[in-house]
Amino acid sequence: MEAASLSEESLKLELDDLQKQLNKKLRFEASVRSIHSLLRDRYASSSPSLRKQFYTVVSRVATVLKTRYTATGFWVAGLSLFEEAERLVSDTSEKKHLKSCIEQAKEQLTEVDIQPTEGYLFEGHLTVDREPPQPQWLVQQNLMSAFSSIVAGESSNAAAAAVGNVLGETANLMQELINGLDSIIPEILEDGGPPRAPPASKEVVEKLPVIVFSEEMLKTLGAEVECCICKENLVIGDKMQELPCKHTFHPPCLKPWLDEHNSCPICRHELPTDDQKYESWKEREKEAEEERKGAENAIDKIFKDDASEEKGERARMASFIGAMAVADLVKSTLGPKGMDKILQSTGRGHSVTVTNDGATILKSLHIDNPAAKVLVDISKVQDDEVGDGTTSVVVLAGELLREAEKLVTSKIHPMTIIAGYRMAAECARDALLKRVIDNKENAEKFRSDLMKIAMTTLCSKILSQDKEHFAEMAVDAVFRLKGSTNLEAIQIIKKPGGSLRDSFLDEGFILDKKIGIGQPKRIENAKILVANTAMDTDKVKIYGARVRVDSMTKVAQIEGAEKEKMKDKVNKILAHGINCFVNRQLIYNFPEELFADAGVLAIEHADFEGIERLGLVTGGEIASTFDNPESVKLGHCKLIEEIMIGEDKLIHFSGVEMGQACSIVLRGASHHVLDEAERSLHDALCVLSQTVNDSRVLLGGGWPEMVMAKEVDELARKTAGKKSHAIEAFSRALVAIPTTIADNAGLDSAELVAQLRAEHHTEGCNAGIDVISGAVGDMEERGIYEAFKVKQAVLLSATEAAEMILRVDEIITCAPRRREDRM
Repeated sequence: MEAASLSEESLKLELDDLQKQLNKKLRFEASVRSIHSLLRDRYASSSPSLRKQFYTVVSRVATVLKTRYTATGFWVAGLSLFEEAERLVSDTSEKKHLKSCIEQAKEQLTEVDIQPTEGYLFEGHLTVDREPPQPQWLVQQNLMSAFSSIVAGESSNAAAAAVGNVLGETANLMQELINGLDSIIPEILEDGGPPRAPPASKEVVEKLPVIVFSEEMLKTLGAEVECCICKENLVIGDKMQELPCKHTFHPPCLKPWLDEHNSCPICRHELPTDDQKYESWKEREKEAEEERKGAENAIDKIFKDDASEEKGERARMASFIGAMAVADLVKSTLGPKGMDKILQSTGRGHSVTVTNDGATILKSLHIDNPAAKVLVDISKVQDDEVGDGTTSVVVLAGELLREAEKLVTSKIHPMTIIAGYRMAAECARDALLKRVIDNKENAEKFRSDLMKIAMTTLCSKILSQDKEHFAEMAVDAVFRLKGSTNLEAIQIIKKPGGSLRDSFLDEGFILDKKIGIGQPKRIENAKILVANTAMDTDKVKIYGARVRVDSMTKVAQIEGAEKEKMKDKVNKILAHGINCFVNRQLIYNFPEELFADAGVLAIEHADFEGIERLGLVTGGEIASTFDNPESVKLGHCKLIEEIMIGEDKLIHFSGVEMGQACSIVLRGASHHVLDEAERSLHDALCVLSQTVNDSRVLLGGGWPEMVMAKEVDELARKTAGKKSHAIEAFSRALVAIPTTIADNAGLDSAELVAQLRAEHHTEGCNAGIDVISGAVGDMEERGIYEAFKVKQAVLLSATEAAEMILRVDEIITCAPRRREDRM
């Protein structure tokens, strides 16, 4: 059993090695043949896991054939492997896949129109190229031979042959000879390659070894073996002359053959000649062939094993396809009617996330395509910078690349497309700047704008049913920041239970801890010391120390010393004149008793993020040493009390030093709902905090994209040259945003976008897509507003990402550096 297991392990390693060899063009066919033989010999007796690996390797062969190697010889080898695998596998899905591979291989070979084997050069060697066309001098020579044979036939069989037919055939040959003179005469005059190989060198022919045909050779080669020149069967005792290619012939047959052809009759191996001109021509041809192969396989010479390279159109298409795939992945989440995605991890616990937030979806994916990673990065940056628009920026970048792909196919250079995109992006930004609304001077209108922006942001999230309630909470929280974009002062607490509608905004700070037994439950005018120190040294440490005593009395003395030490530490803390002590670490029973006796509220094991935030909002600093009370900054608040939210007890700090601090308590049915509600509310808070600084706002619902598209179209009509095509493509990509919003709402996007385009040709138009009524509506009346900063970031980031991917013309994938074996 162990031997079989070891055999399977070695076979798996061999299959892995063969799969790696598939990436190298010169080793591909040999690897496929090796896989074929292993599959035929070992599949039937293999375990299920090994059979699965066999199928994986065969699928990799199919993938390589479809994407990289298209030569006929490779497809022939692949077809044989697919047919063998299809015969052996039993799984229905695997059989179906292999049948499709067989059909594709047959279609490919039908399109290539394979020539018979004897039509190839070098019959005894592997080749993937068809025999090249005959040189013109050889064509003319064949025509002359045919002409002479017809004339000879005419003179000898004139009585039997039909004179008309012979004359007609002769006339046709003469016409062909005349037509070919124009091409052969320059070839003769220029002294291009020799017309045929000169005879073999006599010295080389004389030195060819002569062997005697033996009985062993007869058994090896078979009874019917013959000389390929004279076609006579060989018998024991025949003398045979051996060429360097190891093929043998009768010496009397070989010399005349080499004088005329100078090559092996079987494998076409040429012998050296005495003609220096011909030998130098052969040397030049060999060098040219080596240069061609070297250029094709330079990757094998430059990089180590397992490296791969894609160039030119193939690399550009790989980038386009990867980026467009990522854009299509998140496209269905765009807009008020966008759908959610379930993200399930494969790690421990199999955690599940339900979300339609573009940044959350993309950062959860493990992506291998380098261009797709660019879009993931711009989504993360959009989330960090402005909080919203993470899906829009990816969708717009994907549409820009989709349009760029069509232009590249039309032979427009990528740099021309990039120049057009830059002009279009600048024009689009200017179009938005002309139509922005700024009500910062009017506090009432500005608050109304913020409410509309918050509701527009939340309408595509899980909070859309209660968007007014949450928008009011978000606007109140952001106004408390007084222009700051530091959202650390706004704490979000998630407590399962109740409904989303039960969520509320609380002024102050809430710490998710309980007040211990015997501690005061309410403290007014609190002086708070926030600390991160060990308060568990009232017991003898067992680990890391050895204490040798001769009686239990000594142990009691050591414990007493430890208690005294802790008592001194507590006295130093109390010397700060505090009535509340919050510690990052545990507080054991003895120091807790001391604090309770002194009337100080002691809170232990406060979570690190909570204690950082508590120090921020109360104006205190986290302390670790207490010898100098004057150097420690205490926190202050008006009231500390214990409150209950649902079934949980929490500690509430009100009247804190930092007046802008507040807490939002989210209630909901489950942790998944609360997590998504937190993400949605965080997006709204980010957008609102940015809008407070940059108060310019725009209408939403596809209105900005239509305004930009109209201006970009006008720019395209004024621009000369190929750049105008790129500018038009930019306009089409912008229109894809409202199109996607309508599609995700189940509406007729073509009809609605056509109506929008017509509406926007009137001055001062506010038309956008109203997904609630399913028609074109006035965005100002419906209160659909967006922040200018979000739209600007989407526009510029998407354009820059598309430009970066458009510049790519080569993708180099290198194997990771292996750790060298050290003795």
